[in-house]
Amino acid sequence: AYHLGIQLTKELVRTASTGNGDSTREEMVLTARYVLTDEKGARVLKDKAVIVNSYDIVRDPFIDLGSQNDAVRRSVEQLAQAIQTRLATFLR
Repeated sequence: AYHLGIQLTKELVRTASTGNGDSTREEMVLTARYVLTDEKGARVLKDKAVIVNSYDIVRDPFIDLGSQNDAVRRSVEQLAQAIQTRLATFLR
């Protein structure tokens, strides 16, 4: 039996802005650092996966929150797939 510990971090990066400094596009960088340990607690794998998704900022709080939530959802799904693929390859 194995135990998988995952630590997530999120960073927002402005990638486009208007002349007055308002952001019009952001990138969300979601990083998962994970450690796989065996039943004795010994580390057998330590790795990380990074996913970047971008979205538009239209300066409407409801729309902007929806866009950010969609980016989070996409990023989490992509991270899960990346980790699953890495673990499947490692445990083969």
